[in-house]
Amino acid sequence: TEDPSGRVSIVPLKIVDPERFEVSFPLVEAGLYKVHIKCNSVILPKSPYIIVAISGHDLKDDEKRLELPNFKSDVSKVAHRGLGLTQIILNEKNEFTIDGSQAGNNILFVGIFGPKGQCDEVVIKHLGKNVYKVTYQVQDPGDYLLAAKWGDEHIPGSPFALSTL
Repeated sequence: TEDPSGRVSIVPLKIVDPERFEVSFPLVEAGLYKVHIKCNSVILPKSPYIIVAISGHDLKDDEKRLELPNFKSDVSKVAHRGLGLTQIILNEKNEFTIDGSQAGNNILFVGIFGPKGQCDEVVIKHLGKNVYKVTYQVQDPGDYLLAAKWGDEHIPGSPFALSTL
């Protein structure tokens, strides 16, 4: 969902039956809310859905700030492997693995920046035990910068400088 102030949040879907689902989230301020829905990384037709909130209350400044929990982890123990960290093949899925199993718990952040800005879609799939498969696809030739963070810190080797083949 995207609220009137532009803040984006991910909300879980509740499956009602095979053809219907339900989503709920608080409407904390008046304005337009956008609900973007994807199925297997494909945006559904007519998405985003627009919800108009007539009234609400403004969030106080201290309510607007969201801070990460303080995880106990060691970023130096995060390992990575895969061709997607050394080269980019245009118009194909590029992938790599991030292994944080020895690093302790934290949140993985991945971003890719290229000649025309941010990569349209980066998919991070948790495989279990803090091991993640990351896939992305780019259409524009050129040089890219891939940043991977374990919490607030870059993993070893990040940011990665990549070029398209």
